[in-house]
Amino acid sequence: MLPAATWGESEGTVMNMERRVSRVTAVREPPGNVRQDADIIGAVADRIVPELFDSVRLDPEALFDEVSALTRGTTADLSGISYERLSEELALRWPAPDETGEGGYRYYAGEARNGERDGDPADDGPWSFHTDSGRAQFSNASHEAVPEPIDEKYPLTLTTGRRPDAYNTGVRTRSDDAGDEGAMAARMHPETIADNLRAFDRGETVIESRRSAVTVGVAPDSDVPPGLVWLPVHNPAANRLTLSAADPESAEPNLKQCAIGLTAPDRGGTEPTGGRQANGTGSYS
Repeated sequence: MLPAATWGESEGTVMNMERRVSRVTAVREPPGNVRQDADIIGAVADRIVPELFDSVRLDPEALFDEVSALTRGTTADLSGISYERLSEELALRWPAPDETGEGGYRYYAGEARNGERDGDPADDGPWSFHTDSGRAQFSNASHEAVPEPIDEKYPLTLTTGRRPDAYNTGVRTRSDDAGDEGAMAARMHPETIADNLRAFDRGETVIESRRSAVTVGVAPDSDVPPGLVWLPVHNPAANRLTLSAADPESAEPNLKQCAIGLTAPDRGGTEPTGGRQANGTGSYS
């Protein structure tokens, strides 16, 4: 409905959580009628307030200059940052009220900075916590047993994590024909593989928990401790294995530990589907 330019086609600036402003430069023009994000917002605004902008094709640099001007004199002053500076210095932290300095790694309103990123203590300014002593206070954490310990039937522990080339639930990075399980590979230590050789067939194994069973590829990985099996969070099938226990205070789900076992795939006398050997990167070859 509103085709938008991808990251490689976008122009503008981004700001991250450490107050760092960076340029985003397109490597190619968007195809056809695909628009920049700002142009889409401008087109919607023009329908609401006709002739709000001189053109529905908005200039990213002009937009940034306007935002920078609006912040002048505030605690988030960007007025000293320009496209020219960003092109030369690549990234700058606010507050940057002039064209020569920028904010330090830590920022507290009203405190001096030299803004030169040279390790000078003035970059960080006086540091203190909001306590009577100004020092951090640590509290004791009580040890709680895992909600699902391993046992004879489920002797291994499953944990989940992110892959650098994938995004959250995988809706952007998994191919449409991958299916729920797709090309998901379980990482495990070579010792774990050696101890469970009967559970592997043609580069695949079945991970079974008290809730479900999922057929996956196998990726030997010496960085994974023996007895632990690692799956990426980006595939819905991983969630069928995990348990519903949550932290009693934060209600954060326990996706980092559940008891599992490994069994051999049931081929049923047929050729395997998608049974490819995973390499050490977790992808298939």
